[in-house]
Order: sequence, then structure tokens, then C-alpha cells
Amino acid sequence: MNTGKAAGPRSPVPGPAVFVGLERADGVFFFVSVRDIRQAQEHNGRVRLVFGEGTTFMTRMTLSEFTAALHEAGGCY
Repeated sequence: MNTGKAAGPRSPVPGPAVFVGLERADGVFFFVSVRDIRQAQEHNGRVRLVFGEGTTFMTRMTLSEFTAALHEAGGCY
């Protein structure tokens, strides 16, 4: 009997990408995908982001500002 369902485990369908606007310490403003951020670290009162490929950069945001920006964009961290 064919139920029309695929056999075996299925990969979850990813949700829509969430982007957040950030300002780097040098004043450059840009958008990043929340999915690409692997780690957020607080360093000297500012947020340093670590991306999947190992790239890091410092933002002008405090941790509370970064958390609020993610929350506003619909992401969570």
C-alpha cells in the first residue's frame, strides 16, 4: 500500500533566513545572515562576531544592543 510518504528520516526544512544590520568598529554598516554567525563574544564592552569560516570582526554594539537587534530582526542568539 502506497501512503505517499517518503520512507526514512527527513531533513528539517530550514526557516527563512534572518538578516540583521550591524555596524563594524570602523563604521562600515552591513547586513549579515544570523545563520552565518557561529559565536558572539563580549570584548571590551563590544560584541565580536565569529563566523563559520573563522572570520571575526568587532562591532560597535554592546551585547544588549546586539541581542535587541537580533530580537527585532526575528532571530535569537
